[in-house]
Formats: sequence, C-alpha cells, structure tokens
Amino acid sequence: MNTQYETKEITSAEALNSVGIDTLFIDLREDFEFADKSMDVFNVFNFPFSTFEKNYQNIPKSKKIILVCLTGIHCEKAHDFLLKQRYKEVYILTGGIIQWSMEGHPMKSNPDILPEDIFDSHCCKCNSETPDILE
Repeated sequence: MNTQYETKEITSAEALNSVGIDTLFIDLREDFEFADKSMDVFNVFNFPFSTFEKNYQNIPKSKKIILVCLTGIHCEKAHDFLLKQRYKEVYILTGGIIQWSMEGHPMKSNPDILPEDIFDSHCCKCNSETPDILE
C-alpha cells in the first residue's frame, strides 16, 4: 500500500477476536450502504467517508480503531488521516466488509421493505405501455 505511514492491517478473524469495549469498528461506507448491511458486532459505528474529516473528532483516541469499508481503498486514506491527528492504534480490515462477509462473520441485513401496492395495476396491465410512475 502506498501510504506515508506504516499501515496496520487486521484480518477478519483477528478483528472478530478484538470485539470488545476497547475496540471501535468505524465503517466508512455511506449511510445507505451501512443501513443495508453491516457487521453485527459490538461497537460498530458509521462514519461515511464523504464526511469523515468533518466528523472524525467523535472517535476517541483512547480506543483501538478498526477501519472498515467495502474493499479497503477509503480505509487507507482515513488511516493516514487519523495517524496525522495522533491516533495511535488504527487498523484496516483486510479485504473490507466483502471479505468479512465471505468468511461468514456476523452480519446484519436490513432488506428493503416495499409497500404492498408497489406492484399495483401498472405492473400487470400496462400492455407494453410506459407506466405512469416511470414517465
């Protein structure tokens, strides 16, 4: 990884073993991504990368920080930023949330709940016409 600071990575298994009061999982994905699927462990917090530099002060420096994103790219930037801000124990989750999920670690999902009438008469009776809702 091309960072000016020494990057510390942590595997999914090591991260799972780190779950506890002294470890914070900081998920850098956007709100809608986090709301859809997230790690199901203690102390997971969403700090979207798009607003991270504005909100990072809410992350205590006294904790072990494990940065999480989809694959790891945003984590590298956030990692270097936190080290510049004098955070001491900052790690990047190797492989991101994708690897975590593929290894079968705890996840919670919030599937979209569609209203029952979303497939109203437009769906079955449009006869190849464009439904009103799409115009």
